[in-house]
Amino acid sequence: MASPPYSLPPVLTERWSAVRWPATAGRRTLTRLALSAPYVVLAVWLQARGVHSLPNAQLERVAGSLSRPGATVGAVTRAFPPLGPAIARLLPGGPGTLGIVGALGAGAVLHLCWERLVRASVPRWLIVLLLAGVGGSPIFWYNATGNLVGFVGLIAFVVAAAGLLDFLYLGRTTGGYAAGLSMAFAVLCDPAALVYALSMAIAIPFLGWERFRGEPIAILSAVAVVVFPTVAAVTAWAFLEWRFTGTVNHSLLFASGAFGFPAGLAGGLRAAASHVGWELTCAPVFAVGAVSLLPRRPMAAVGLLAVPLDLVLTAWFGLHAQTGQGIVLLSIVGLMAVPSRPNRIIAAVLAVEAVAGAVCTVALSDVGGTAHLLRAMGL
Repeated sequence: MASPPYSLPPVLTERWSAVRWPATAGRRTLTRLALSAPYVVLAVWLQARGVHSLPNAQLERVAGSLSRPGATVGAVTRAFPPLGPAIARLLPGGPGTLGIVGALGAGAVLHLCWERLVRASVPRWLIVLLLAGVGGSPIFWYNATGNLVGFVGLIAFVVAAAGLLDFLYLGRTTGGYAAGLSMAFAVLCDPAALVYALSMAIAIPFLGWERFRGEPIAILSAVAVVVFPTVAAVTAWAFLEWRFTGTVNHSLLFASGAFGFPAGLAGGLRAAASHVGWELTCAPVFAVGAVSLLPRRPMAAVGLLAVPLDLVLTAWFGLHAQTGQGIVLLSIVGLMAVPSRPNRIIAAVLAVEAVAGAVCTVALSDVGGTAHLLRAMGL
């Protein structure tokens, strides 16, 4: 007699709505375009004034060097992560066009946060305030229009996180597949996503503790679904590099100072931890979201600690430029961690923290090229 089919443990009772918002694909697309419009206008205006960010200009130079007639296959295979130069090579118009692409991505990520908050039954007035606090930050403007590689990697990570939550809490297998593929895409865009992928794998048992408790096979299955595409992508690229160059060194062209540790291991770690502490101060919604999870899902709140740990490690390893990207990431993850149907006290605290975070990022916006952007805008 055939054995009964094995399935994942039953889905947790969850207050999130499983319905997409808006209901139709056309309306969702229009919503994303509407949210992108201010950033597209900003990118076009900056391009007209000849204001280009350093990260996008560097990306354009790398793409140009790899497309020269004298570039060898070996040089191309050493360009890890590869998607950044590929995107820059395919798009005409130089750094200005890269800014417009990033601006379109800003609308997509804001819609993803908006949809998550609607499905969590968060009051409309609080949704508007939270999205304005994140999307209205000068650091968000700069990363959206001036740091395409990092911002696309961040978007892919957020999409992966949203898919993971659907997989763990709503039982959507497609969410797990979306999480795995998005994480692989993020790694092929931004070297810092290698650390994100590892921490996401570590966080899965904590995030799904109530569902997977006592089911180690289910935990391993969930981790495999999310991690396998990333492992496959990195391994395949390593094989190509070995095949054409004889070595596997992953040049990390977008993180030229990676693993340099100029201040020493201990000194660099202290500096990285201090910097991430400042980023947490400018993204208080993350702390509120994590604390509000404690009464309902204490293990999930512990799993959220993987995000600041990611930022400490990537800053310590020197895997990305200091453009305030960590503040954006913490803020977005904080929005996704807002509890469903928050009571009045939590809603009031979230409202205050949204305003405080926006004020902090404006007052302390001398990060990377953000101050340069504000000066170009006359602010």
